[in-house]
Amino acid sequence: LSRAVSPNCVGTDALASAACISSSRPAVVMIHTRGYGFLRMAFQLRGSVLPYSLCVAIPSSIITALIRHFINERQIPDLWAHDSVLHDSQAWAGFSILVGFLIVFRTSQAYSRFWDGCTSLHAMRAEWFDACTALVAFCKYSKASQEAVDNFKQILIRLFSMLH
Repeated sequence: LSRAVSPNCVGTDALASAACISSSRPAVVMIHTRGYGFLRMAFQLRGSVLPYSLCVAIPSSIITALIRHFINERQIPDLWAHDSVLHDSQAWAGFSILVGFLIVFRTSQAYSRFWDGCTSLHAMRAEWFDACTALVAFCKYSKASQEAVDNFKQILIRLFSMLH
């Protein structure tokens, strides 16, 4: 949850404290509070992959249940032949090893990509912070009026806060 406040130099991070520029109008800073946002986000349908995955999983599970039913009723004779691959344990072992390897490899790749993305995100946020502080520092030597400079700084801080 977020709430907008109009502080006189209230804020813990540098962008929020930089918004405390003296001007005729008060600065508005977004303060984020922690709540149960994760649970709401985990069970939301809008923007979720859950509806698409259910469209794939439900028909597959129905087909699997039907095939299993027909196998149990012995209505599919080709699967129960004496020379069937279902009776060869080495084929199942090889298949299981292959699937296990693929699952571990794909999970490892996904985990690695996730942490690469997190690292890049933090580096990008640091670059945004550096750019914002440099622009605020350059305003010190501006030849514009103090009111225009303060207005520019407040808009700049708000826009960079949206990127944060």
